[in-house]
Amino acid sequence: MKDFETIDFVREREAIKLEFGPRYYADDAATQKAADFWGAKCNPHGVIEGYTTETIAQAGGCSGKLDFAQTSKGYWLIGAHTQTPVSGMGYAPSVWDTCAYCSYHDARLAGIAIISDFFKNTAGNASPSLAADIRKILEQLRAEETPQLTLF
Repeated sequence: MKDFETIDFVREREAIKLEFGPRYYADDAATQKAADFWGAKCNPHGVIEGYTTETIAQAGGCSGKLDFAQTSKGYWLIGAHTQTPVSGMGYAPSVWDTCAYCSYHDARLAGIAIISDFFKNTAGNASPSLAADIRKILEQLRAEETPQLTLF
């Protein structure tokens, strides 16, 4: 795994949990307190407003996408979405995330690692045709992690 410069929110989130109780995430004041920490605007559920989505890798019926949200404090929060014809996962950038990244580059690399882990874990149970698509996805993700430099 690559080293990413991160901003850790674990202590602040734990303090919000203690202050607002076990359903802290459903409390408007708690959500606002978390949003203020990040310097973000969010909906009542804590999802960051105004994020952008990029398709990072796609092959056959498989895809990996990342959501990027830059806050007013310069932090980058991410969401990740993966899909195969038979499985997937996804989440949006949220004020309840436990870490953010100090640059778009770090956020992108961290997101690529998340997507890669999903497809690596899925590959072992895949049919031959799905396994071929997953191999293509993983090749694309490796290329995204280490972009080729141009000589001219």
